[in-house]
Amino acid sequence: MQARTWRSTLGAFAMLGAISCGDAGDGSTAATTTAATTTSAPATTTVPTTTVSPTTTTAPCSATGLSPIVDAQSGLPVVVATMRADLARAAATCDWTALAALADRNGAGVRFSFGGPGDPIAYWRRIEMSGERPAPMRALRALLGLPFATQDLSPTSVQYLWPAAHVANPPSAAQLQGIADTGLYPLATLQEWVRTGNNYLGYRLAVTASGDWTFFLAGD
Repeated sequence: MQARTWRSTLGAFAMLGAISCGDAGDGSTAATTTAATTTSAPATTTVPTTTVSPTTTTAPCSATGLSPIVDAQSGLPVVVATMRADLARAAATCDWTALAALADRNGAGVRFSFGGPGDPIAYWRRIEMSGERPAPMRALRALLGLPFATQDLSPTSVQYLWPAAHVANPPSAAQLQGIADTGLYPLATLQEWVRTGNNYLGYRLAVTASGDWTFFLAGD
């Protein structure tokens, strides 16, 4: 009885050994699976770098659409006619460099306001940027296309002015209508200036007989 029990125990141990060696007990071989261990490297995210260039805001030229070329006007000395043509060309394109040169070409500086001294180019550019109407460069170009008048500064000195309404007392209906047609000022505003005895208070400019651009301003 004891011997049978011992042999049964040995048989159990033998069976366990066979299974541990891969014998499935039915003659087949059990597959052995080994789990692979994968080590993943931490992901690296690259953030694209965008370089933003500084922008410069530039106001559009108020005289855009107006011709840079003016029709000839009889009665102007050559040097005055040349200055008029050059001013029209610079105003039509808001060429600030050219305007600065014209201000000093035949004389030092140009009067641009009733205030103290300053830089006329910076002043006009500031108004152009502000959106104020009429804008100076559109006014300069438009006025140079209107009839001019002369004014004696002394027995030997004459200056040429645009528009002629500036020196008329009072301006004629045709002169006022001509200014209104440029779109710079409504006809009612021009008529009101005359009615109150101020004649013309809008933008105007003058060039001396020697070709010196002396002023371009508005107001009283």
